[in-house]
Amino acid sequence: MHKRHNNVLQYKETYCMTSGDLPTLCNEITGDATLLSMFRVDAAGVTCPFKSPPFSVVYSKGHGDCGFPASTAEACTDDTRLVFRFQACPDIHGTEAAVEELECLATWREGTYHYLVGRLHHKMATVDEERYRCFLYHKVDHIYQVAQSGEATCSGLLTPNEGSRNMKLSRIEGQHTKCKFPVWVTNHYHWRSLDYSHSFHFSHRNASLKISSRGGVTETKLVCHNVEVENAKMARIVVHVVSGCDGGYKCMTIHKRDNNVIQMQQSGMHNNAEEACLSTNYESSSSANTITMITGTLPTVKCPLEGRYAPTKIEPETTAECTQQTNLQLLLMGCSPSQDIMEFESTCKAIPKTSYSCHGSWKENSTTYVVGSPVSRHSTDARHYCFILSHSSGGMTVERVAETCAITSRPTEFTFNVTEIGKCSETSSGERNTFIPAIAAVALLVCLYQAHR
Repeated sequence: MHKRHNNVLQYKETYCMTSGDLPTLCNEITGDATLLSMFRVDAAGVTCPFKSPPFSVVYSKGHGDCGFPASTAEACTDDTRLVFRFQACPDIHGTEAAVEELECLATWREGTYHYLVGRLHHKMATVDEERYRCFLYHKVDHIYQVAQSGEATCSGLLTPNEGSRNMKLSRIEGQHTKCKFPVWVTNHYHWRSLDYSHSFHFSHRNASLKISSRGGVTETKLVCHNVEVENAKMARIVVHVVSGCDGGYKCMTIHKRDNNVIQMQQSGMHNNAEEACLSTNYESSSSANTITMITGTLPTVKCPLEGRYAPTKIEPETTAECTQQTNLQLLLMGCSPSQDIMEFESTCKAIPKTSYSCHGSWKENSTTYVVGSPVSRHSTDARHYCFILSHSSGGMTVERVAETCAITSRPTEFTFNVTEIGKCSETSSGERNTFIPAIAAVALLVCLYQAHR
């Protein structure tokens, strides 16, 4: 018995005998005895050995090579998987259109040849004996010659040209070699969504992007295919997308909102790159799928709309409303010494000011967006918020959301209608009203004192 890999054992055996000691039984195993294989059922996958997909595939089942229409082998999001899309050649017997997903489980080398054990997932495979297959492969001049076993064993595979199915994998070159994401995006290789649900990692070559979930699992891989439009603030790019083992093309629009804030929008999936950014398939102004992205470390910046704001209508204070900061008395925008703090003062005296650091802002039409984070973060607070400040003739509406900076994102966490009552350097009317009588009283006392003298 030989251990070829942690997931593969191979052995030979004798026929059943009624008696005999172990050495005698082992001597009955001949050199040409069938080599049997055992594959670990709960095996974790390994990185597939066929580097840098996609590949064009020419395959044969013993009746001639099928190369047109072209079959392909494409990458999956998980490096342990590869998806084969076989096409049928009408004039070649045994060829048929099929999609087979290969899960790579073990690799090892014997002499000049390499072995791969994999598990095939397709609609015709219903039991393990139909799923597990062995592959013998050899690479010559950037082409993989691959022989596939017809059963769940590696016996019978002697050369890369003699299998139940033989394949030639040739790398498809030059699809995305000259396409790169904008420098103002890749100046920061790591980004996060505003709600921290996803992370975005751009490659050091600026040509690919991995999107991962909160647990670090890669959900989607994107490769820059063609830059349609690019300037200092916006780029529209056709990207090749792989999610799971499904692939296609999307139109991606990226907006630079501030030095550490960008927004991304994507179209639906298309089979052809030329279709992705057509106006009939993609509406760049759509905010329904807008993702707001921030850098890992966010410096504070000057808050926009510096000034003092009061609600247009102050609701009466009640016991129930004092459990949360639902009533606003005063909003200070950029009134701290560093001008990078937003402060909300509640009508409830028991509730202290709630302060947020400003990290970036931008304006679209009559709406200003501000990315902020709590200065003192409680366990129930999000790490970052987006404040949406909508201007109108009657004042301004202030909304706070936690997912993304977009008008259509709902529900909001709080909403206030406010009007500006002065700049930060000015004293509020309430303070002036209490200060003026005090001056008058002092002046009156001085006059009385002089008269008494």
